[in-house]
Amino acid sequence: MRRTSAMAAIGLAVLLVTTSCWYQPDFGPDRRSHNPFETGITAANVGDLTEVFRVPDGSATYAFTSPVVGVPGVVVGVGGVLRSLDRASGTERWATTIDAGEPTSFPPIMGDTFLRGGEVVSTVHRLGGTAEQVAGTRVRIDAATGATIAVDQPAVVEQVVRGSRWAGANRASAGAVPIRLEVGDFDDPGYHWGGRIDPVSPISNHESLTLGVDRLYQRFQSAFGEGPDVLAAYDLTVPCPVDDATGEPTCTPIWERQLSYNVISDVVISEDGGTLFAASGDQGRLVAYDAATGAQRWRGDQYEEGLKPAVANGLVYTATSSSLRVYDEEGCGVAICLPLWTAALPPAPDPPPGAPLHPIPWTEPIVAGDVLFIGTRASWLGADTIYAFPAAGCGSTTTCSPIWSAPLDGVPLEVTVALGRVYVVTTAGLTAFGPST
Repeated sequence: MRRTSAMAAIGLAVLLVTTSCWYQPDFGPDRRSHNPFETGITAANVGDLTEVFRVPDGSATYAFTSPVVGVPGVVVGVGGVLRSLDRASGTERWATTIDAGEPTSFPPIMGDTFLRGGEVVSTVHRLGGTAEQVAGTRVRIDAATGATIAVDQPAVVEQVVRGSRWAGANRASAGAVPIRLEVGDFDDPGYHWGGRIDPVSPISNHESLTLGVDRLYQRFQSAFGEGPDVLAAYDLTVPCPVDDATGEPTCTPIWERQLSYNVISDVVISEDGGTLFAASGDQGRLVAYDAATGAQRWRGDQYEEGLKPAVANGLVYTATSSSLRVYDEEGCGVAICLPLWTAALPPAPDPPPGAPLHPIPWTEPIVAGDVLFIGTRASWLGADTIYAFPAAGCGSTTTCSPIWSAPLDGVPLEVTVALGRVYVVTTAGLTAFGPST
């Protein structure tokens, strides 16, 4: 039932070569959270991992951004400052401050960081409420030295990079000013797609972009604060026409689908590009959508935590409130599918009276090589944990147990696995795990 991922792996290998083997958030613009080239950590040796360093984030307001790993170092950001750390020791290599613009009365909010060739590409903005300006900056930094190469694209709120092409969302202010979608090319300054979007959507923390080969997928909230989330698809091969009333290019989705309230995850593109996956729809279940039409193809059988699924080797990995559930990427031939296998999360140690017995999955599932990782949160101090499972399952049995775990110094927020290290961003900072010898 499982389709081969050989062509996807070849395509990703080309991407890694052209980007100097940097490992970025979600491991690519398809957001599959799959690093198929990890060989330093395997199911056979993951049990030997031990903590190698901790670096505090130094912020009382925000945690580090998702780590981005390259041969020189691991890059994280917080409070408008990007930092490159030595992969082995955590020693700071350089730190660069990005000017987020006005209003300075609000703290800077950092977006995802990407590494392309020898450059770090990152965004930072300030969101000051419906009456304030949304200022923003995209910056390109020399990955070796931290020197600023270029500052451009004002008011960028969200961005994603695919090879030399980038896509971003921005607006001049919150409230009634329409959001704009922009797609450009680092290597071809003359290329541009984008404009105002129709209909108008409010800015919210539910907004994200996923960039396909010739499609841009946007998820956003239909009403500020509360309201159903919406998934929209745009055709990048067709320019946005100029609106006679505004005199500006206006982009209309080729399809749009209303989802459920406040439970949609980021959108993931399947290995063949034909299916979109998200924790969305009825009660937060995993749902597979036709990428061409937005029609629902199938959904999972249980409520998920709203975490973005991982897609690897024909499998879709999701998390419920107490377990992992793994489905066939192709579905099951009917509308509601059962998982191929599950993995219960062990009870957290030393629960206080009345506390939930099981920890709650808190990070998105990450697949690196043949290992699956997920971070969990407990409701009491000292019980937050990262777990590893065999990504292929446990043979003939339909249930799996963890093959490695480690305690964390705070609630886990992001996990990156690359070049023989596991990096976990927590509410306290960055923790790295590596071989014990």
